[in-house]
Amino acid sequence: MSLAAEGVYEALRQKGAEVLMMDIKKRKEYEIGKLLCFFMLLCHLSSLKIGVETFNQPAVELSKNITYSKLKGLLK
Repeated sequence: MSLAAEGVYEALRQKGAEVLMMDIKKRKEYEIGKLLCFFMLLCHLSSLKIGVETFNQPAVELSKNITYSKLKGLLK
């Protein structure tokens, strides 16, 4: 799971996006759900304001390729 997170992080950075990485110490499902809802809503509302399509994710394929490469490296 952490390799997938690293893949997404690197893909977004390579595309020039500002990225926030958080380490959550208290991992309670309800609290994490609230945090995710907050950031999804923030992202969507911010994108509407600047005219960006929220659900178009051009870096998804890049993040998958980065994650796959990292996993291949572990299996060698």
